[in-house]
Amino acid sequence: MSDLRAATIQLAQANPELRPVLLPLLKKEAAGGLDPMKHRISKREMSINEAIRRFDAKLPSGMLNPVKASELIENVILQAPIYPLIAQYTRDGRELLVDGAWRLGVFASFIEGKFAYTTADGYFPNFEGMTFAQLPNQVKRRITEFNLTVIFLELTMSQEMVDRYVRQVGHPRE
Repeated sequence: MSDLRAATIQLAQANPELRPVLLPLLKKEAAGGLDPMKHRISKREMSINEAIRRFDAKLPSGMLNPVKASELIENVILQAPIYPLIAQYTRDGRELLVDGAWRLGVFASFIEGKFAYTTADGYFPNFEGMTFAQLPNQVKRRITEFNLTVIFLELTMSQEMVDRYVRQVGHPRE
């Protein structure tokens, strides 16, 4: 077994969320196809604030369901895991968000005060109708400092591979 193949297998074992992309690459490579190291995938943690700045998050108009958005905010306040964001590098070196734009847009819109916390049976009835600015400071910090997982896909991945990865690892289409 080559060192390259062994390293790819180790990466797949250490990062279960990367397996849906790495295992097909290993199979194709074993059949004489792809070189798995040409399709690098990296994973980073970053705060919601950093992700909003880095990806210039904006929620398209008409895309906000306040109850669904508030449920996402609840998950962050509860420190529950959320689906990772998936980004890909562009030819000019920029980072393009491939999956997770709605989630990141919800965070940006809430922090900017564009909607108030609203939920029908939510965990925090005392926050009902509050905007981000009206929340207690420690809750605001918990939201802005919450770490998101961002998975970066290498530019050399075909659109088919990116779409497959998003279907298998990312959030079902938002």
